[in-house]
Amino acid sequence: MISSSKLNRERLSAFERRSAILNAAIDLFSTKGFRGTTTREIAAAVGVS
Repeated sequence: MISSSKLNRERLSAFERRSAILNAAIDLFSTKGFRGTTTREIAAAVGVS
């Protein structure tokens, strides 16, 4: 079953998605460090898989 939040979410452009991923990575790296951050955490912070 698809949740209603997924149905209402607009798809980001490639540029917007890339920017969001980079911003989330920078934030996580600054708090958890490079080795303490996983790609899964970055994806979850942005809402992508």
